[in-house]
Amino acid sequence: MPPLQPGEFDFPRVAPNFVIEIRSDSNSALGVHERMLDWMIGGVDEGISIDPFTNIVKVYTRDLTTNTITRHEHHNCTRATRIASQVLPGFVLDLYDI
Repeated sequence: MPPLQPGEFDFPRVAPNFVIEIRSDSNSALGVHERMLDWMIGGVDEGISIDPFTNIVKVYTRDLTTNTITRHEHHNCTRATRIASQVLPGFVLDLYDI
């Protein structure tokens, strides 16, 4: 990262490996989807969005060899559903109580 000039303020250009977002009533499904795509384009390897209004969970992954973003949808997540992370070894999201 180049040094900042006097008076400049900047954030490091880093991204986490993994993000989770739960849609609130003030967000639209499209807005959450677009935000997840922004995360993925920004360098996140895996993202999970949970929509409690439609009971749909979307898992976003990025193929590091082709930089292609894919999305897998899990519908009707009111039943006990477990999603294992491909990025964080041993992390399993249990959607039963969500």
